[in-house]
Amino acid sequence: MIDTTDPDLDLLRPGEVARLLGVDPMTLLRWRAKGEGPVWFRLGPGTIRYRRRELVAWAEARAGMERQ
Repeated sequence: MIDTTDPDLDLLRPGEVARLLGVDPMTLLRWRAKGEGPVWFRLGPGTIRYRRRELVAWAEARAGMERQ
């Protein structure tokens, strides 16, 4: 049985990630093609997902880079 309280299962679609980051979904596509941006994975053909905790860590690291 799947543990639905596991934070690793808090998966976001690219559209949701784009909205949260305030970027165009095509920006995420370009980042994926270049190996940049937040960590993502493919669940199947045409099914891209991002883990919320990894997205938050990526965004916080980027914010820290701008302050330096």
